[in-house]
Amino acid sequence: MNTSPDLYKELMGDMTALVSPLFDRSKEQLRQKGSFLPHAAVLTGSAEVQHISPDNDFESTDPAEIRAHLCQKLRAMDGKDILAAGIAEKVTEPIETETAINAIKVLFEHQRGLCVAVCLPFAKRPVIGGYWFRDIVSLLAKPEIRMWEGLLLEPPVDAPANAVE
Repeated sequence: MNTSPDLYKELMGDMTALVSPLFDRSKEQLRQKGSFLPHAAVLTGSAEVQHISPDNDFESTDPAEIRAHLCQKLRAMDGKDILAAGIAEKVTEPIETETAINAIKVLFEHQRGLCVAVCLPFAKRPVIGGYWFRDIVSLLAKPEIRMWEGLLLEPPVDAPANAVE
């Protein structure tokens, strides 16, 4: 996993292109239903975002099972034509504080090794209704989707040009 600040800055456009539609879909479901189940998307080499749904025969409504199913489905895809993958889910956990808060969390993984949890904290407005969204928080994360394991798409950034294995 490459965590260099330069790589983060370089891939910010890809991150925004994938994370924004996942946040938008999550917000829409949150406003309509008061919650949402995990969902996924990929960013293709032609800069298209393709949403990924569970298989038709997958019947679970358990968020953990849906998330695991989506990870398996993403791993089964051909990663050569995909730049990045992401899974959105509702979490309640401490994010840069000691107090647990609700957030839309997108686990963003890029084929170049960057893995980031992008969190959009939110709260329900008790009097006027709807939701209030706070500032986005990005944290380095461990890869969980791992679409590109075993598929060397480019040499690691830190590897010498003449490295031999």
